[in-house]
Amino acid sequence: MTNQSIQAYVCEIQDTLTEFASLPETQQKLADARADIDYHYRYWTSGVIRRIGYIGEEKRFEVHSTFHYKERLYDLCWVEKDEGLTKSLPLALECEWDHSGNISRYRSEIEYDFEKLLWSCAALRVMIFECWYPNDPADTVKQKAKEEIENLIRRIEAFISAQSAANYLFCVGCTYKEGNEFIFCRYPAEES
Repeated sequence: MTNQSIQAYVCEIQDTLTEFASLPETQQKLADARADIDYHYRYWTSGVIRRIGYIGEEKRFEVHSTFHYKERLYDLCWVEKDEGLTKSLPLALECEWDHSGNISRYRSEIEYDFEKLLWSCAALRVMIFECWYPNDPADTVKQKAKEEIENLIRRIEAFISAQSAANYLFCVGCTYKEGNEFIFCRYPAEES
């Protein structure tokens, strides 16, 4: 898979998630969650996975997830087939969206899911998670998200078998006092 293709997929995923986060229905779910900590994880997980799955379908990949053909190994993956045989795995995605207030347990769940991506042969490996601190200012929450991403990048760099051709996209749904947004980080960073 070419770097151009990967960059195109990254842009489509970022645009899709940014649009999803700004929908009035999504904003209402966030407002509801602020009043009641029973956060709407199913809404977020299904919305995110369905939308990224649709991108894969548009590219004519076989899409596997709970909401598409059937889940296989990852929360979502795109499979390229040729005459019924698997040719490549353009994308593998893990989504950990259940903060539930227990930070240490949640972090270990993110790390567990991320290791599946680390061991993957997918051309693009996408990790989606949340940084849910609705009472903190935006700068504080974004800094916490960056620290979580740095933790995962250390895992990539420590992994002896890390393929130099591997591309990662981190998508973090940040919720803070003033609102919400996705922040994105690509590893390795895109060359200018």
